[in-house]
Amino acid sequence: DEQYLEADQMAHKLYEEIVKITQNDKPYIDKKAGLSDEQYLEKLSQSTTLYVGNLVGSDSWGAEDLAFCTEENQILEFFESCGEVKSVIMGLNKNKKIPCGFCFVEYFTREDAETAKTCLNLKQLGGVPKFNEIRIDFDIGFKEGRQYGRGKMGGQVRDEVMARMANEGRYRRRGFKQGGYGRGDSRGDGRRRRDYHEEEDEREDYRGRRNQRYDRERRRRSSSDD
Repeated sequence: DEQYLEADQMAHKLYEEIVKITQNDKPYIDKKAGLSDEQYLEKLSQSTTLYVGNLVGSDSWGAEDLAFCTEENQILEFFESCGEVKSVIMGLNKNKKIPCGFCFVEYFTREDAETAKTCLNLKQLGGVPKFNEIRIDFDIGFKEGRQYGRGKMGGQVRDEVMARMANEGRYRRRGFKQGGYGRGDSRGDGRRRRDYHEEEDEREDYRGRRNQRYDRERRRRSSSDD
């Protein structure tokens, strides 16, 4: 539907802006690794492992609109164009245990890993519009547990943020056209009107109590003066 597509495009535009900002000369440092920056960068400089993001996982944001998701055999074939791959570890939703849009690719040599990062970053994998430009960075090396997403729902944080933005975008559009909540039922316009009048009643009650206190205080001072 048109509203969904609008929100979809808005979220993707924001994500692309975030990518532009975060793509600089400074490498990403995972603070959860338990290493100093110097130790982390040292391991990174010798690593043969790549982090690959922006894959289409079955749990990725918007994946319900796609005919297929990026599969492990596709990833293996794609990265073997740059050298012999030692392993591919698929990123999983921590709760659902299904692919969620990232993976780790380990080569046997640093040279092949560097070639892959140079040649394959921002290339298309799977040919799926809007989701097909993969992002590649060096990683310090896979450890058990790192295959799971870190979002509150178990997936990738960025997917959960984008899904929330899309939902909020659709919510605002419905609200603008139909009074703030979509349908004019007990959960929509009626609730807003009811809340407004309840707040007005509370304000009137407060003003009444305040005036009563003021009158009592004035009478008390008047009696004291007499």
